[in-house]
Amino acid sequence: MLVSVYQALFSLVGGNESRMRDWMTSYNRAFHKTPAESILTAGGLARTLSYLRGMSSLL
Repeated sequence: MLVSVYQALFSLVGGNESRMRDWMTSYNRAFHKTPAESILTAGGLARTLSYLRGMSSLL
């Protein structure tokens, strides 16, 4: 699932590693924490993946 989060984020930001890092380390109101903190639990990892997939469906 972690690889899927990476792939989804990579796709959303066009592979820009700086933007990926910024997104992972910035506070996100949907998670009430940073995505990096959120993915430390199985539930948070699943929520993060769901969030990213939802964002990609808007593009």
